[in-house]
Amino acid sequence: MSGHDIGINFNISELLAAVQTYLVHEKPILDRLNISLQAIAKRKKYCQYHFSLFQESTSSVALLKDRLEQVSYEELSVRDVYEANSIAFLQSLHAMIDSFPYTLNLIYQKFNDVDSRQVGWNKEFIKHYKRYNFFSYLQALFENETFCQLKGYSNHGKHKYPIRIKNTFKELIFEDFTFEYGGMKVFASKLKVESFMTECHDRLIPKFFYLIKMVQEDVITS
Repeated sequence: MSGHDIGINFNISELLAAVQTYLVHEKPILDRLNISLQAIAKRKKYCQYHFSLFQESTSSVALLKDRLEQVSYEELSVRDVYEANSIAFLQSLHAMIDSFPYTLNLIYQKFNDVDSRQVGWNKEFIKHYKRYNFFSYLQALFENETFCQLKGYSNHGKHKYPIRIKNTFKELIFEDFTFEYGGMKVFASKLKVESFMTECHDRLIPKFFYLIKMVQEDVITS
């Protein structure tokens, strides 16, 4: 797994200044937008933090200690540490990406009611952005298999119980769970925890921040 910084940096002040040119009399909206962008930036840091701690707790030695039930520190087992950080990373990541339609609607005001339940990752919301240059990136993220797996994982933990992890001594494997993909219910079977988190860290997060970058460019040039 890689521990490098994730994503593509975006300039919050620059984006807010560009939006302010056409929402000059909408201070409450601008305030909300500022908060939502700051939250995305913070969640990116949370993801990096928990990903790094997960890496530290899943070495071959650590996995062996887990099977031997050795306590690591402050009465926490190795399992406690890697479970806590995998959950924190994946839930923070899901929350970060899941909040983006709210942010997007604050920028473009497709729905006057910014708290509308229609604002979210759904086809009806997405279609409002067909004429924008970033639409293909928005749709691609909406249909991304890893993002769909992430939603399935996060929603299972939120509404039922955290998905359990099996330690084989050499690797960690999630118990099977279902997720929606391409309009169908799909099974995630024997999904390797390290591989999935690395895919999220190295590929999904950069795709998300590239989308933000494309939105920023659209706002600045329009």
